[in-house]
Amino acid sequence: MHWKWQSRKDSSINRENHKRDAFKIEGGNILEDQRKVVLYIAQSLDGYIARVNNDISWLSIVERDNEDYGYDDFIKTVDTVFMGRKTYEKVLGFGVEFPHKGRTWRRFE
Repeated sequence: MHWKWQSRKDSSINRENHKRDAFKIEGGNILEDQRKVVLYIAQSLDGYIARVNNDISWLSIVERDNEDYGYDDFIKTVDTVFMGRKTYEKVLGFGVEFPHKGRTWRRFE
């Protein structure tokens, strides 16, 4: 399935020149029941997710016992997960059960 970002004029909204963003499946129809998209990511203050060698050990600096920074509450509200290939492979390397089992998820190359 290929996703393409498309902006279209929405006749159901009564404001002139209002554009509504929508995802469109190539060769398909615009999805009318759109979901809210939320980015949840751990990054450094200078905007990096990993070091040059894909090392994420810096995340352990902020780990505290019995503290998940709201992740458990957040993930309960999620029904679909999109993740990159490197993140997917890193998660599998942790030696734990895949955390998004039971949710719709897509991996990107």
